[in-house]
Amino acid sequence: MAELGERERAAVSQMFQDAARPVHVRVVLPGGPGPGPKTGFRAAVAELAEMVPLISVTECSPAEAGAVVERTPAVALFDGEGNDLRVRFYGLPTGYEFSSFLAALADAAAPQSALQPETLRALQSLEQDVQIKVFSTPSCPYCPRAVRLGSQMALASPRVSTEAIDAAHFSALAGLYQVRGVPRTVFNRRLHLEGAVPEATFLQNVLAAAGA
Repeated sequence: MAELGERERAAVSQMFQDAARPVHVRVVLPGGPGPGPKTGFRAAVAELAEMVPLISVTECSPAEAGAVVERTPAVALFDGEGNDLRVRFYGLPTGYEFSSFLAALADAAAPQSALQPETLRALQSLEQDVQIKVFSTPSCPYCPRAVRLGSQMALASPRVSTEAIDAAHFSALAGLYQVRGVPRTVFNRRLHLEGAVPEATFLQNVLAAAGA
């Protein structure tokens, strides 16, 4: 049974109409792929790969993934040559989180970044690494903006990495970072933002976390 409805398939076709770069999706499952039919996110991403030739997907166990992810289930993005794009999803994306995942894939496959030129210049000047954690939930309509800004900035700079974390699935981690509402974005474990914010505000926190 198809997981993507007619409306979703039409949206995917539009999102990836200008795709120019291959993207590989690695899905890391606690017990590995296992037998039986794929459902939910696994089926949806398999359909997506059938629709968009530049997207490929593999499933693996934590042991096979090595140090690529810190927890499972997880999704990691790589380019066509196997280079890490530094974009992670912890918890298999559903609901609004699936739209965040699609946006990250589309941005990774796009011929150029959608970020503002001044944002790109600032990111290219970073001298310190910045790790972004965006806590979200599948039911949050405001979370995709924060998640997308994190993935866009990771795609634009080798100094930046981002994690979109399902706060409900990883409740202990959410508690550690004092998540009381979503989206909550944490930069290098010490700075944080609440809610969806403009690109310039998000960038200011990236620069502050890098000491720029």
